Amino acid sequence: LRRRAGRVKTQAAGRRAVQAVERPKTPEEALALADREAAAGQPGRAMVLLMTALLLTLQAKGALRLETGRTNRQYLSDLRRAGRPEAAFFEAFSRAFNLFRYGGQEAESADYSRWRGGCEAFFAGRGRAAG
Repeated sequence: LRRRAGRVKTQAAGRRAVQAVERPKTPEEALALADREAAAGQPGRAMVLLMTALLLTLQAKGALRLETGRTNRQYLSDLRRAGRPEAAFFEAFSRAFNLFRYGGQEAESADYSRWRGGCEAFFAGRGRAAG
């Protein structure tokens, strides 16, 4: 039990370190960092940054307010409750994201490319879920 707890703490500390170093403030900055990670062969990290870009975009549109400790599921609930049209895309992307981030499925470059294109269309106001 102690070993397992230590690994969880180490993994959590590692995630915080990555987030602390790469905490973009704008959607454009998050997209640029995501593209850099994807080009470096890190599609999983790129997907995290793509989610960051999506959240920052939704905040900039006034669709939600980012708060420490809130989950994607809570944000989705807020979007639905407010009747926001962005909820459908956010739900689809969140499902895919959760598989990569928490479900043990490894993200591949093709996954990033597909969702990057879907997000690009979404950001431009002309797209729906890529999944």
